[in-house]
Amino acid sequence: MIDRLLRPMKDRLNLMMGRAIVRLVRDSGELQLIQADRMADEPADDLERFGFYGFYCVPQPGAEAIVASIGGSRAHGVVIGVEDRRYRLKDMKPGEVALADDLGQVVYLTREGIRISTPLPIAVHSAESIALDAPEITATANRYTIDADDINLTGNVAVGGNLSVDGESVLGEGADQFVKRADGSNATKVKAL
Repeated sequence: MIDRLLRPMKDRLNLMMGRAIVRLVRDSGELQLIQADRMADEPADDLERFGFYGFYCVPQPGAEAIVASIGGSRAHGVVIGVEDRRYRLKDMKPGEVALADDLGQVVYLTREGIRISTPLPIAVHSAESIALDAPEITATANRYTIDADDINLTGNVAVGGNLSVDGESVLGEGADQFVKRADGSNATKVKAL
């Protein structure tokens, strides 16, 4: 008799949480809506997806989801977690954090520092200013292009290779300046303005 009385409650508890496969994501509303297959014969439409504040993503079809049924009612399900084992980073160390997508773009906070890798261009679309403050900055590329009204460099500037200047070069005020070779000898005398 007690089993018969508790059976509806047990059934509702069993139905409160379950796995699902994401089929479609609608990302245009106030909350993201997911269409998923809960079980082989139970498609679910308009499951509200709750994520983490400030972090937004659109899962790919085929990702796995955890669906909670509010009050045990299958009519009102919400997605509380989505994972995609196809694109998950592996072998991370305890405490490390990463942001990654299916294209191989990764922002990885490692124990040794931050690594950003991408097969696509990186662009800063809008910023009032960009400040780099480090004791050493190293950049490697086949070509650098800087398009600016003014560039101010202070301190010593070393150029390894050829330096081409298209336009006027002003070396400063006062006495004549010398361009020096690596051994310290004068290479060319340049008249200052």
